[in-house]
Amino acid sequence: MVNFLIFFFSLILLFLGIDFLQKRVITSVSWSRKATHIASGIIIMLFPSYLTKWQIVAMSVLFVVILSVSKVKRILSLHKINRVSWGEVYYPASVGIISLICLPDFTKAFYAGILCLALSDAIAAIIGGIIPLKTFYFGKHTKSLGGVLGFFLVTLAIFLILFMPFGSSIFLLLGIAVVLTVAEVFSFYGTDNLVVPILAALLSVFLLY
Repeated sequence: MVNFLIFFFSLILLFLGIDFLQKRVITSVSWSRKATHIASGIIIMLFPSYLTKWQIVAMSVLFVVILSVSKVKRILSLHKINRVSWGEVYYPASVGIISLICLPDFTKAFYAGILCLALSDAIAAIIGGIIPLKTFYFGKHTKSLGGVLGFFLVTLAIFLILFMPFGSSIFLLLGIAVVLTVAEVFSFYGTDNLVVPILAALLSVFLLY
């Protein structure tokens, strides 16, 4: 229970700290979503070492409720974007679902799902902003070829680091990175925070078999 409370309040302080910086210090650039994505993912990577599967699920449910209320009330700056998205609420939901799928037997699959959730999308958005290349549209949603390429490269790197040293084929890992990139491109309204990490976890379980 002590570990549960430590992680719970660590995440609360992380959200409040990033929100404070966004509102009071770095007001010119909306970076809070990316920062929250990456920093909370780093903390979540520690969960399997200190929390049980059901504690992680309980933590996820708590943050789904907290972030849903925050979104409706527009409390945190990470909700203030110029598009319809519930990605910040799907984020903890996917952590809980990945825990149910992967723990305690497939910890590496848990890490793969969380890393794709925390890094792939956030870094792709950064790369897409720096190197927009060609922009294309799906309905009202804008995608950047630079962002798509960044997502693919980060996702591929995650799977190469986690699975290639243990004998997984590089061509199979390339195929998984392609599948996850396509899934991200066709995910709208923040559902990539559900679809991509859960699919990454399921494919990782397949690799571990």
